[in-house]
Amino acid sequence: MDSSPPEVPSQVPVAPQAASVLPAEPADAQELREVQEALLQKPKAASPVFAFLVSLVVFTLASSREGNSVRDLVIMIAVLLVHELGHLAAMRFLGYTDLSVFFIPFLGAAASGRKRGAPGWQQAVVALAGPVPGILLAGVLVVAGLRNPSSELHEVASWLLIVNGFNLLPVYPLDGARLFEFTLFSRHPLLETGFRTLTVLILVLLALAAQAWIMGLFAVLILFGIPKGHRESRAAHELRTADSATPPEPQMLDEARLRALLHKARAMAQVSGPDAKGQFGQVVRSLYDRVLRRPPGALASVLFLVLWFSSVSFAIGAGVLNGFVEERTQADAVLMAASGHFERGDYAKASSTLDQCRVFELGSASKYQRLRCQTVLGEALVSEGRYQEAVQVLSKAIGSRAAARSFMRQELRRALLALAAAKEALDEEEAAERLRARAQAMAEDSPGTRSAGDDLARP
Repeated sequence: MDSSPPEVPSQVPVAPQAASVLPAEPADAQELREVQEALLQKPKAASPVFAFLVSLVVFTLASSREGNSVRDLVIMIAVLLVHELGHLAAMRFLGYTDLSVFFIPFLGAAASGRKRGAPGWQQAVVALAGPVPGILLAGVLVVAGLRNPSSELHEVASWLLIVNGFNLLPVYPLDGARLFEFTLFSRHPLLETGFRTLTVLILVLLALAAQAWIMGLFAVLILFGIPKGHRESRAAHELRTADSATPPEPQMLDEARLRALLHKARAMAQVSGPDAKGQFGQVVRSLYDRVLRRPPGALASVLFLVLWFSSVSFAIGAGVLNGFVEERTQADAVLMAASGHFERGDYAKASSTLDQCRVFELGSASKYQRLRCQTVLGEALVSEGRYQEAVQVLSKAIGSRAAARSFMRQELRRALLALAAAKEALDEEEAAERLRARAQAMAEDSPGTRSAGDDLARP
C-alpha cells in the first residue's frame, strides 16, 4: 500500500466564488503539500483502557483523601460512569472515532471522541446524551423510593440529580452551555466568545461561593484560553462566509482552498520550537474542523432547546419528589425505632419516639406511613394508659381516606383494636364492641392476619 502523501495538483479548477473571495497568500507547492498532509494525519491517541484505569486510580485516591467513604466513592464513580457512557454511546452511534472515558481528579469525568466536521445537531445530541439518561434513571429511582422508601435509593437518586442537573446548567464548559453554543451562539464569533466569557465568569463566581478552589482554578484556565478560541472561531467564520461549499474531505481541497486555510492558520498562531511543524498541523486540523461545522437549522435548534428545558424541569420535579422520599425514609426510621421500644415493653420511650411521627402528618410522608404512625402511636398511648390521647389519634387513623385502601387493612385492623381497648378503658363498652366486631370482620376477610394490636384488646 502506498503511504506517500497525495500530490497537490498544480492546476485545479476553482469554484468562481472561492476564486473571487478567498484571499491569496504566497505559498509554494511544498507548503501546500504539508498543509494537506497535516489534514490527513491522524492524531496520536493514548490507549483508552490505560487512560481510563490510570485516571480511575488517581481519581479514587484523590477523592478518598477528601474523606469520602467507600460507599460514597462507589456511588460517585457509578453515577459519573452512567453520565459519560451516555456521551460515549451517542458518539459511537453517530460514527465518532477514538472514543475514550477518563476521570479528572477533584472535578469529575469526561468522554472524548473525534469526528471531522460533525454537524451541530450531532454535537447537540452528544451533549444531551450524558445528562438526560441520568436524570431519567433518577426519576425511576425516585418513583421506586416513593413506593418503597430506602435511604440507598434516595442517595443514588440525589447523586444522579446533582451531577446531571448541574451539567445541564448553561455555564461553559458544562453540557448545557455546549448545547446552547452549538444551537445558538456558534453562528457568530462575537456571540460565541461573549457567551463563553460570561458563563466562565459565572463558573468562577460559583466556585468562589462554594469555596471549590480546584474548580475555580480550572475555570480561570479556561478563561485564559478564550482569546485563542475566538481567533479560531473568527477565522473559521470568515472562511465559511467566503466559501460555503468547503469539501468535507481533505483530499478534495483544491489549491485555492488550501492557500486560504494556510493563510488563516498563519494569522491565528505563530508556533516555534522543535515541534513547530506538529503544532502547526494541530492548528490547521482544528481550523478545518471548525470550518466544516454547521449549526442545526432553526426547527432543530428549537427542538433541542425544548428538550433541554424539559430535562431541567424534570430534574427539578424529581428533586422535589426525592425530598419526599427522604422524609418517608426518616418516617420509616422512626417507626423502626419505636417498634423496637414497643416490643421490649418500653411504652414510654415508644410513645416519645413516635411523637416524631406527628411531624409527618402534614408533611410529605405517604398515606400508608401516616396511618402506621397513628396506629403505633395509638397503641403506645393505650399501653401507657393515656386513653383520651389514644382515642384522638386512633379516631383520626380509622377515619382517614387511606384506611379504605386494601393494602392498609392490616394497619386499620390494628387501629380498630387499639381504639376498642381505649374505649373500653373509658367505660364505652358499646363502642368498644362495635370496633372489635369490625376488626373481627376484617380478620375473617383476611385470615391469618394478626398484629401487635391484637394484644391490646384488653389493657
